[in-house]
Amino acid sequence: MGVEYFRNQYLNIIAIKAKYMSKELAHKYYLVADSYEHEAKWYKIVVMPHVKPGTIDRFLMELEGEVRGRK
Repeated sequence: MGVEYFRNQYLNIIAIKAKYMSKELAHKYYLVADSYEHEAKWYKIVVMPHVKPGTIDRFLMELEGEVRGRK
């Protein structure tokens, strides 16, 4: 997909650079911004036991659509 991200194998958090997604997509999936006072540079995805695989799949499909639309 070509999206820059950071993942620590010991944490349940994945950070994706904000430039790859709209604020609307981040808000829709309750992603956590690295700043709420300034423009976000990263959005964090917190994967928890109650998050269903289908939700993750839908997010990834929508993210891919946004990435492709920007090329």
